[in-house]
Parts: sequence; structure tokens; C-alpha cells
Amino acid sequence: MILSNSFQTSPRSYFSFVKKQAGGETPVVLSHIIYEKMKEKHPEFVAKLEEHGVKYTKIMSEDNQQSFFTGSGWKSAYMTDDKNVAEERAAKLGTKLEWMGSDHDHVKAITGPMPGIRFDKESQQKIWFNGLAVSYSGRLSLNKHQHIQISHYIIMGNFPNKIP
Repeated sequence: MILSNSFQTSPRSYFSFVKKQAGGETPVVLSHIIYEKMKEKHPEFVAKLEEHGVKYTKIMSEDNQQSFFTGSGWKSAYMTDDKNVAEERAAKLGTKLEWMGSDHDHVKAITGPMPGIRFDKESQQKIWFNGLAVSYSGRLSLNKHQHIQISHYIIMGNFPNKIP
């Protein structure tokens, strides 16, 4: 599920198997090191992130868009064809849905503000815990002649939702 709310809770253990493919590898980096390096290089930004958190905004079509990194449509993301059920499921994840388009078949999903930095009690360290590295944008075809900009926006948690 695309909006599994993995940013609100973290698992105790994480196991992954990714078959190596041409074109690169996915690095695994310790989040406390990312936090330390970011604080060292960008202390004002990290301070704002700690104070305000982040808001995530994503525009989703009705159907899946396989050409995008997280291209699930809202029906797949919330495992329903019913907009009311999608809204209920999104709300449980701390997400608000705003329906868009002439047929209201697209949705703007707004999550947050959520902490961008967490404190790990076990290690007694602050950790980088956000999706800032995966923002993206592109174009979504509604039909042969109609397109909208599809984007995943990330803003500081104290900013209003003024994203079109």
C-alpha cells in the first residue's frame, strides 16, 4: 500500500531482499549518521525541521501510473473504489484527502505535519526520519488531450497547504 504510513512508526527490525538489476544499487545508511551530517552542514534547516516537522502532499490519479516511483492510484493506495472509505482509511493514517479534477477522480493527499527528526530511545540518538529524499514530479495523462502535473511535495510543517 503506497500510503502505509511508514513515516509514523518504525519497525524494530527491517529485512529486505532486492535482486540486483542493471543501473545501480540502493544504499543502506544509518539514520543517526544522516542526522549528524545534516546538522553539521545545514544546522538552520535541521533546527526548523526539528521544530516544525514536515507535511507531505501527493497528487494521485484514480488508476495506477507505473511510470512513477510510487505510482499507485488512490484506489490501490487505499484498497477501495469508494471515496468515502478512502477518506476514512486516509484519516486513520493522519492524511486528509481533497478530491480534484472535473470528475473528482484525482486526489490531493496531505499528511502532517509529522516529525522529521525522531529520538531513538534504545540508542539515545536523534535520527533522520522523513521522506525528503524521495520528492519527485512529472506529468499525469488524464486522457489524450488533458494532463495535470503530478507531484509529491514536501514542505515544513508550519507552512499552509497552498500547493495547487
